Amino acid sequence: MVGVAQHYRAYGYNTSIQNPTGTREFRVKLSTRGHPADYSHVVCERGASVFELHSNLSVFGGRDSGIYCVDVAVVNPGVVPTKKSKNGSDALKNGELISFAEAKKLVIYPMLLAQFVGIVHEIKPKFLRRNKKYCLGDDHLHPALIALGNLTPNAKDILRSFNRRKYKIVVAENFDIRLSAAARATDLSPFVGTISELLKSASSTQASAADGTMTSDDDFEDGLESSAPAAGGATPGRELLDDEIPF
Repeated sequence: MVGVAQHYRAYGYNTSIQNPTGTREFRVKLSTRGHPADYSHVVCERGASVFELHSNLSVFGGRDSGIYCVDVAVVNPGVVPTKKSKNGSDALKNGELISFAEAKKLVIYPMLLAQFVGIVHEIKPKFLRRNKKYCLGDDHLHPALIALGNLTPNAKDILRSFNRRKYKIVVAENFDIRLSAAARATDLSPFVGTISELLKSASSTQASAADGTMTSDDDFEDGLESSAPAAGGATPGRELLDDEIPF
């Protein structure tokens, strides 16, 4: 969720947190269970363009009545209920889903790529077509696979093949490094460019902000390796306060 929000912030969107009625704490939906009205979401706004980010949202597939739960859903505004009804929560209509992201704590290997393509094929198959006319506007993120691991050599070959096939998908490896670099500047998306390009841009931005004090890429990478949660930061197993959420 944080990485997707950072992508939109990089493209000039204002992001705001909408918490469930009656609470000031950010509530994260961590599984398929639970009504979305009980959990927080993010609203993104830029001019006339408004949409929402929801975590672990159930949606209908793009081919049949199958229901899938996506890790991060980019949806049209107001389509996810903020109040409970007696009938419970229905899955989101496929047409209301703009895009989505899936996150894995894995190395990106061939079968993981095949699995992700299968997910896109069932939920938003238009992103796998060669139709040049089908292109998301408003700087939207195409369906994205987020992973903490690196790309295997064979996976790199497969991604080059995906590009030749004109698949409109994003694969972001080593996402912790990507997100840390992008967070150092408001105009960087963790999904755009290589890691080395992100690190260089982040260092340049910090150098400008420090009135000419240069921070090298090596120093930044050393800091990533030795970083630890700050005292008083978020603790697993409890709800987060608004000022603890980095978007």
